[in-house]
Parts: sequence; C-alpha cells; structure tokens
Amino acid sequence: MNENRTPPFWPWIVVLLVALPVFYLGSFGPAVWLMRNEWISLESLCTAYQPVGLFYGHLPPILRSALIGCWRCGGASDIELFFLLSPGQGASY
Repeated sequence: MNENRTPPFWPWIVVLLVALPVFYLGSFGPAVWLMRNEWISLESLCTAYQPVGLFYGHLPPILRSALIGCWRCGGASDIELFFLLSPGQGASY
C-alpha cells in the first residue's frame, strides 16, 4: 500500500465554490460602511456590487430578506440599499 497518498483537492474546490459567493454577498454591508466613512468611493462600491443589483430582483423573497438583514447589520440603510440594488441607479450616480 502507498502510505504517502495526498488528500484530494475536490473538497477544497467545493468549499471555495460555496464560500466565495456567501462572503461576497455578506461583505456588502461592511462595504457600505466603508463608503460612508470615505474609505472607498461610491463608484467603486457600485462597480464591485453591480452583479448583486442585477440578480437581486430574481431571488426568492426569503433570500432577499436574509440578505437585507445581513446588510443592515453591516450598516446599510434602506435608502442606500434601494439605490444600490436598483438596476441602473447605482451606475448612473
């Protein structure tokens, strides 16, 4: 038997494919906080989270409410969420 067998890579690939989108969506609230405190610009925030605004309207309501709750914990207010999640609003300034 070969005892120097290396572990397979597929579990790490699965973890990355699941964890990266979760962390991306969860980082929206803290990114709004960074924008409010002038660490990043509105333009860079809208550019980084443009895909969120595009697919947000197609999510089931339970996922939408979970995302809104997470983003509010990060400091995003209702009006910021409205303008940043409305397609075309954030990019047009």
